[in-house]
Amino acid sequence: MTIRITFNAKAMDNLDQLKGKNRLALKRALHNIGRDVKREVKRIIKTGTRTGKWYTYQGIPYQASKAGEPPANRSGKLASSAYFRVHNWHTMEFGEHELYAKYLEYGTGKMKARPHMSVAIQNKRQSAVNEIYRELTKANN
Repeated sequence: MTIRITFNAKAMDNLDQLKGKNRLALKRALHNIGRDVKREVKRIIKTGTRTGKWYTYQGIPYQASKAGEPPANRSGKLASSAYFRVHNWHTMEFGEHELYAKYLEYGTGKMKARPHMSVAIQNKRQSAVNEIYRELTKANN
């Protein structure tokens, strides 16, 4: 599963005038934002209580997540599969390598969604804006 984020057309028109140090600052900011979102995905999956059904998994009691809750952490594979990639100074992507990640995030015909990546991105939205501002300010002082 991959979520791609790019500055919108209006922002791109304004940002296109940026040169050298400002583009590097934006790329640094995107890298820091990616690291924060990846950390947030792991936190969302690994912490908090779940209210779904109880199962036994490899002899250990396990409580699944209920629809609308983040996925429960059973093996740690989903949390460990989170990644980000900065393509250039204006585009990055977030994703998870586990094939079942998209089914959890968006749901299926038989299972309602267990959003976690979109929640992490939303949770870090304001800090992302602050990070971009911080890096651009630092580059121009």
